[in-house]
Amino acid sequence: MRATSDPAPPEIDDVESWVRMRIEDYRAGTGSREFHNADGRWVLASERRMRDGGIVGVRTDITEIKRHQHELAESEARFRAMVEDQTEFISRSLPGVHTLTFVNDAHARTFGKTRDELIGTSFMDLIPEAERANIHARLATLGPDNPVIFGEHLAINAEGAVRWHRWTSRAIFDDAGNITEIQSVGRDITERKRAEEALRESEERFKAVVDNSPSLILLQDTDSRILLINREFERVSGLTNDEARGLGSYDHLSPDFADAIREIDREVLESRRAVQRELDLILPDGSIRPRIVTKFPVYGPAGDVIGIGGIITDITERKKVEEELHQAQKMEAVGQLTGGVAHDFNNLLTAVRSSASLLRQRLGPDELLDTIVRASERGAELTSRLLAFSRQQALRSESVDLNAVVADMSELLRRTLGGMNSIEIRADGDLWSVVADPGQLESAVLNLAINARDAMPNGGTLIIETSNVTFADDADIPAEISPGDYAMLAVTDTGSGIPEDMIDHVIEPFFTTKEVGKGSGLGLSMIYGFSVQSGGSMEIESETGRGTTVRIYLPRGFSRATEAEPRPSTVETSYADTGTVLVVEDDDLVRDVVVEVLRDSDYEVLVADSGEAALAVIDETENVDVLFTDIVMPKMSGLELWTQARSRLPNLKVIYTSGYSEDMVAGWPDSEETSIILRKPYNPSQLLQALRDTMIDENQ
Repeated sequence: MRATSDPAPPEIDDVESWVRMRIEDYRAGTGSREFHNADGRWVLASERRMRDGGIVGVRTDITEIKRHQHELAESEARFRAMVEDQTEFISRSLPGVHTLTFVNDAHARTFGKTRDELIGTSFMDLIPEAERANIHARLATLGPDNPVIFGEHLAINAEGAVRWHRWTSRAIFDDAGNITEIQSVGRDITERKRAEEALRESEERFKAVVDNSPSLILLQDTDSRILLINREFERVSGLTNDEARGLGSYDHLSPDFADAIREIDREVLESRRAVQRELDLILPDGSIRPRIVTKFPVYGPAGDVIGIGGIITDITERKKVEEELHQAQKMEAVGQLTGGVAHDFNNLLTAVRSSASLLRQRLGPDELLDTIVRASERGAELTSRLLAFSRQQALRSESVDLNAVVADMSELLRRTLGGMNSIEIRADGDLWSVVADPGQLESAVLNLAINARDAMPNGGTLIIETSNVTFADDADIPAEISPGDYAMLAVTDTGSGIPEDMIDHVIEPFFTTKEVGKGSGLGLSMIYGFSVQSGGSMEIESETGRGTTVRIYLPRGFSRATEAEPRPSTVETSYADTGTVLVVEDDDLVRDVVVEVLRDSDYEVLVADSGEAALAVIDETENVDVLFTDIVMPKMSGLELWTQARSRLPNLKVIYTSGYSEDMVAGWPDSEETSIILRKPYNPSQLLQALRDTMIDENQ
């Protein structure tokens, strides 16, 4: 069969070339070409020379084949472009030896090499040595039953930095199920790893804060079931976090507390806001502790409430401090009140006492006048106790041997206790001296002994104990004192004790546990005021039916002992001295009786009812020898008056008087060390003796 003539394909430019190509095919005995025919279709022309010299030609339409080839080429181009445009690292490697057969641009850029440099090498060269065994083991798990694996490992990038990569590797199998190739896709997850590490560290810090919180912290679902609790919650409840998970309020709380908690939870969910309540929590050991319970909504990502958070704080110590503060404020207010009352009462007693003494001096001995004087002295003792409680009593502090005071009083104490009671004295032989007013100290010991006697009507034992006590900075020290050295006086009885609901009130003035008419209620309040004013404190422990212990702490003595000021004589003595005295007193009764006493003793007397009036008197006369002034007066105090008066009369002497404490004068910059302070209530002999001492000092 002879071949027919065909038009030349488009890529052949002339017939001569076509003929020449056909001749070559003829000599070779065969030939085939692809070309477009007149219809524009692709044709495959195959020709073979026969033995007889003839040529057999076959024409095949391959248009569809060509179309599929073109589509496949376009698909491969698109796929290659897609692979090259990926930011992920894409590679193919041979199993076992891990030799790379293909890498994309992202893979090459990441490791700082060209494709040609990477292809034919093992990708293990890009992995830190410590990671290689683990990666090799993971790849070895690939197989028909596990064709895809995932993994994260470290790799070394182009800059030599170690980065975290995540890979997905897929095995390619032949018909026999053998792995022929491994295709891998990876990405850099270093930033994610850093974020995860930061989150982990943040969660650990948060957990540390929660677990080290002194408060109970918990998280509940919206049905009030526990999801987690902190370490303090575990300690208090006796439950572990796993044991507590899923428990409702009634599963681990007392019914009353559980009711209150559920009500708080309901309010939190309804109001979608934090709720706080103060509740009493009954602990597993049966003790009751006040707690502040704060519950708040916990929101999810969508803004809905997904749970309830809770913080439960023990406020036992805070309540104790609040109670102590409340008690201190109450006692301060009562002290101010009693101090003011005592001051006014002292003015009245001064007038009564001085008037009675003056009448007795004028009229001679009289039983009624003696009764008035004795009554005024008892009143003076009462105001002394009130001032001691309010810490305004003038104390004559000195270095005192506490053991000696107790020993000297032992016989008096035995007589006070009576025959049905015994006394034991347990003295510390190395006891420090203390700083205190010995008179007030003796009064305190006697008062405590009397209280003990009254608490033991059927007999008992009174124990008086002394010892040294040092309170460190971190010690649980009694209220109102500072760390340091103290001597302690403890008085214990085996009597009826003080009821628990009364023990916080026994130091209040006029409060008494005794029957009506059998106690003034000032004994313990006086001792308390004396202790605190001396720089110490007082503690009371008592148990009903077992007895009471009162401990007095007084500061350790100093090296220089202050001589006790001799008590003024009450002997009525008349002094006929001369001189001019300016009496400045805002209380009319006191002022009148003082003027009367001085004039009876032949003193020239000038009178003023205020500091301003006194200065006006001084400006009118230059003949004033002694200024006798009350310290506490409206507008201008006696101290300020003395300062201005002395600037006018440099030789003027002063005698202060007050129903308050001498401490009001201490440290005043313009007061003289030789100034006399006459405490109210005083009698005429004490007033005149003070004037005599001042006038003698002036003449020396």
